[in-house]
Amino acid sequence: MRKSSLKFYTAMVLALVFLNANPGNSQPVLDQVSSFEPHTNPVYASLRYRDIAQSFTVGITGFLTKIELPLLRNPSMNSTIVVDIRKTHLGLPIESNIDILGFIEIPFTEIGTTLPRLFVPLDGFRIFVEQGDILAMVFRLPFQVGNDGEISTSLLSNNIYTGGSAYLRDNFDAPGIWKNTNSEDFDLVFKTFISQRLPAVTEPSALIAFTIAYLLIVIHRIRFT
Repeated sequence: MRKSSLKFYTAMVLALVFLNANPGNSQPVLDQVSSFEPHTNPVYASLRYRDIAQSFTVGITGFLTKIELPLLRNPSMNSTIVVDIRKTHLGLPIESNIDILGFIEIPFTEIGTTLPRLFVPLDGFRIFVEQGDILAMVFRLPFQVGNDGEISTSLLSNNIYTGGSAYLRDNFDAPGIWKNTNSEDFDLVFKTFISQRLPAVTEPSALIAFTIAYLLIVIHRIRFT
């Protein structure tokens, strides 16, 4: 193999590694926010026997990378919580728990018992959203829990967020119909964040395997050329 070819292959591999390690400026920026100001009378909605959702309207085209909201758990709670992002139909979150854009399971150890604040990272799913999309964030338990298995989040009245609404549904049986909370008057307290560049791959195993294979081909050609 010529030295020029070897330099070319080496440069290509190094460039791929560099690009994966430096995906550009993908710092998330605040997109949607309902309210994080102190309120004297928030309503705490429990996830013990029901799922909770909040629809929202995307304001920035890019990748939905994280959401922030207050979650509080009973100290005896030892279950994970599932957070997913899904499409809406006629303003309501879709009912299926399968046809979703991405989900993450939050261990109970990451949910505070006194300080109700949690960041939910979604960058691993690379959820591409466009300005004007109406989506929903859903919070649910993977199975029914006992009386002590409680996780709560804050609801505020007076339609503090005009780009969507909070919804509830029973989780006793199969996923049911979403219902408005008090004639669409309530909203969850939340923030959404958008990255306008593709988030970095958190587990670049495929790239590593490709790089190793490429190097083996180069070495093989050097030995037998």
